Amino acid sequence: PTANIGIACDGVFVIDVDPVDGAENPWLSSEIGASLRHAGGPVAITQRGGRHFWFRAPAGVTLKPGASQIAPNVDHRTTGGSYVVVPPSVGAIGEYKWDTRLDCEASKLPPAHDVVIKQLTEPKAGKHKPARHKAENQASHLVGEGGRNDFLTREAGRLRRAGGDGHSIGAMLKAINLDRCSPPLDDNEVQKIAESVSRYPTGQRGVERPAGPTDWPEPQPLPDDLPAVLPFDFDLLPNVFRAWVEDVTDRLQCPPDYPAVAAMVALAGIVGRKIGIRPKRQDDWLVVPNLWGAVIGRPSLMKTPAIQEPMKPIKRLEEEASKVFDSAKRSSVATNAVAEAKNKLTKQGITEAVREGKDALTLAMELVQDVTVEPKRRRYLTNDTTVEKLGELLNENPRGMIVFRDELAGWLRSLDKDGQEGARSFYLEAWNGNGRYTFDRIGRGTLDIEAAVVSIIGAIQPGPLQAYLREAVKGGGGDDGLLQRFQLVVWPDCPPGWRNIDHWPNAEARKAAWDVFYRLDRQTANDFGAERDGFHTSEIPFLKFSPVTAQDEFDQWRSELEHRLRSGQEHPAIEAHLAKYRKLVPALALLIHLADTSGGLIGIDPLQKAIRWAAYLESHARRLYGAVSKPDVSAAKALVARMQKQELKDGFALRDIYRNGWAGLGTKEDAERAVNLLVDFDWLMVCDVPTSTRPAKQYFVNPRANLRG
Repeated sequence: PTANIGIACDGVFVIDVDPVDGAENPWLSSEIGASLRHAGGPVAITQRGGRHFWFRAPAGVTLKPGASQIAPNVDHRTTGGSYVVVPPSVGAIGEYKWDTRLDCEASKLPPAHDVVIKQLTEPKAGKHKPARHKAENQASHLVGEGGRNDFLTREAGRLRRAGGDGHSIGAMLKAINLDRCSPPLDDNEVQKIAESVSRYPTGQRGVERPAGPTDWPEPQPLPDDLPAVLPFDFDLLPNVFRAWVEDVTDRLQCPPDYPAVAAMVALAGIVGRKIGIRPKRQDDWLVVPNLWGAVIGRPSLMKTPAIQEPMKPIKRLEEEASKVFDSAKRSSVATNAVAEAKNKLTKQGITEAVREGKDALTLAMELVQDVTVEPKRRRYLTNDTTVEKLGELLNENPRGMIVFRDELAGWLRSLDKDGQEGARSFYLEAWNGNGRYTFDRIGRGTLDIEAAVVSIIGAIQPGPLQAYLREAVKGGGGDDGLLQRFQLVVWPDCPPGWRNIDHWPNAEARKAAWDVFYRLDRQTANDFGAERDGFHTSEIPFLKFSPVTAQDEFDQWRSELEHRLRSGQEHPAIEAHLAKYRKLVPALALLIHLADTSGGLIGIDPLQKAIRWAAYLESHARRLYGAVSKPDVSAAKALVARMQKQELKDGFALRDIYRNGWAGLGTKEDAERAVNLLVDFDWLMVCDVPTSTRPAKQYFVNPRANLRG
């Protein structure tokens, strides 16, 4: 009931006209395009607002392979394995609807335009490539080398369970292969997959359980649910940080991604609202360079030590500020004692002046002017705080602070609790870094925070993160973009091997890196040559890109990003994540510039590093959201793990999975996704067992999978 509908293009010729930049394709206004509107044939409106025009396939005419494109964003479908999605199907971003209904046989459709047919039958220069449906703007949905066989096997399994025979499976599989695989598999390989799957009975596999291992097919490797990620390149770091981070990575034998991300978050925490960047030439859009980072990995990968090391200069500054505060506090005690005695005499004088009818107001004003101001402690870092206390700290430290959580899972869960809606709202605002926030509480009164800006760094294990992520993107309170604000999120591969490294830290590299933090803490915006508009004294000063090289480069990068975000090709969670890169790239460019230079206009080198950071981080974001975009693979692997622990008896039912509430398998839908994929890949077989009402399905583990010891 939830399946979409496709019609195989046997005997028909469909012209597919896609919109251009969200508007009607100009080709429709051409002589040929205009003739389509008046041809009198069926017309469907696609999910993107395009058009499918239906015609009769030209008799006796062979269309050249690779000649599917008629004009930009205009191509065709016809006999030879193609199919077209038709109403009332529902796509990822909209519905398919009939403008003029398809209610006749193919032979009664109007003929295709002669000019179009001539264009598609004329030989093209150069080597022809197999036609693929919208290969350019659907690249993110294509299946590449290494995953095509698995993908087509799963599709063939679904077709077989739906009742398809060998012929129909082969025909449809060839169409799917052309449409979704890049490059498509050879037709012979596709036919082998179809023949292999069609040996199973129509409907669910395994009408009866095979007697022994020799009757079971060899299980196929499960596809990878974690997309590949780009390795970290030390050249992404500010030049002064490189040797330091390399040394930390070597001594801890950890992925370099961990200390690198922590170092950039620490740098962002030091700069805070002291200085921002205006990424446009003339617009007043301002980016505050605070950052949120998270490192993901198993407990054995030294996550915590790796992110603690770059936090050491921040902790040193915190300790020094504490000593300064203690000294100021002692001086304040003495000053307050003198002021208290003076105020006591002044109050007596006010009383006497009132009694004698003299000027008491002048004495009272002296009392107000002599009010002592308590010293405030400069804070850089906090590990565990309520959001109200964090607000007080930020009120005293308008430059901003770093929240360092060893385990982010607990912090994320705490924000999901009832009554924490205000806390989530505060953190969402504090990510922007350029606004104020007001707390109104009955017991605490009103607290106006002039500068709500926070940087965050922490670690989390894959299991808790994936469970949280699946819940967050389903909608509701967790689907507010909080997780997508962790732009510097990394999930690297486990480094191969291990070596026992035991040497002193690189003192020279560490001193050079730490000096950057001390310097940036002391310097003012004026020291960097920052600009101000002068409209308000509290306005954040800013730097800009160099007007030619860097500005042009940023404009081009952002233009490409904005077109991607508007293409509708990405999963909503990934789209929301990438949208935050509008802030990420200029923020990183500013931080790298400040670390390596004395200020001034931001040149091309820091910007190019920031853009490369974005490409590197995007690969990790795609791994992060893999649990959502490929839920069937994640669920299947979670079920395999339970079977390996022998937590399910052979012949288990679907309810035996989801009623346990296991992570990734807690709902009936999760369990169905898991068993369906494992059936497709021959890890399980399903049998219909007669009952008093209707047949019940039982699942048996393939002995060849070696899951039972």
